[in-house]
Amino acid sequence: MSDRLANAPPDVVACEAALKKLMDDESSILTVMLAFRDGRPFMVRPRTQPNPGRLAAMSSALSTLSTTVLRELTGNDSDLTLIEGQDGKLLLIPIPAAGRLLMLTVHADGGANLGRLLSYSRHCAASINAAFPAHLQTTAGTATNRMPA
Repeated sequence: MSDRLANAPPDVVACEAALKKLMDDESSILTVMLAFRDGRPFMVRPRTQPNPGRLAAMSSALSTLSTTVLRELTGNDSDLTLIEGQDGKLLLIPIPAAGRLLMLTVHADGGANLGRLLSYSRHCAASINAAFPAHLQTTAGTATNRMPA
């Protein structure tokens, strides 16, 4: 764990509750994970049996690539990465309070409603961000809007 996370860790119970709520609210989600930027899993809630280490490593590589591309094009970091295919969707959302060292990875089936998936996932990321000590919290990169009904 990085110094930042070791010195000011999130409320693990709140993080687990946020992941559980996301899974409970959206049945199309197959796996939800908090992963470190260096490719190690932190928390995983699967409906299927993914390889958490492999998914975390691939999420890390994809996040790094998307951030690099956006920095080249716009000078800014990526706030969300989305890959959409016929049989699945993958979202990556960095957690600002963790210094972007932790990211939410959401894998859903191909039939997932993209708008709902994005909204619920952003709400989950905001809840995880809020699980960090107050002096680290920021709304950059996370939606703070209300959860849809």
